[in-house]
Amino acid sequence: MNPPTPNTWTQLTLQGNELFERGEHLRAILAYEQARSLALACFNDWPDGEDAVAAVVVSTLNLAEAQARAGALDEAAELLASVHASLLRASRNSGLHVSLRDAATRHLRETQAALLRFEAQHGAHAELRRCLCPDCYAELHVSPYNARTLH
Repeated sequence: MNPPTPNTWTQLTLQGNELFERGEHLRAILAYEQARSLALACFNDWPDGEDAVAAVVVSTLNLAEAQARAGALDEAAELLASVHASLLRASRNSGLHVSLRDAATRHLRETQAALLRFEAQHGAHAELRRCLCPDCYAELHVSPYNARTLH
């Protein structure tokens, strides 16, 4: 068996997209979960930090959207909050290379927009409120909210 590669991630993502477009949300969830797991497992093997962060963010947003369409709103909200909090922590982690911190900062806009869209479509969830509250950013930075971080 060949080791996973970014190309494998792309194939899984495209497969998930096809399933999602056909309305097969449960099968899309499986493909997106595999893509996300692969992106996290191969984080250090991506050609550059921007690609690594983008793969995790895209996989997570795709997975959350499929979960929401399948009716798993709590899981989707938790996933969105988790990736946003991870990006926030990474953007402030002076131990990370500056390119990873910058990539995390750039992708925070995407995750914040996803949080706002989710809330507009599905209503408030406690985890989303925590991420969207400006006074809560400091708490997210130090909180052990999700042990699985980007890096």
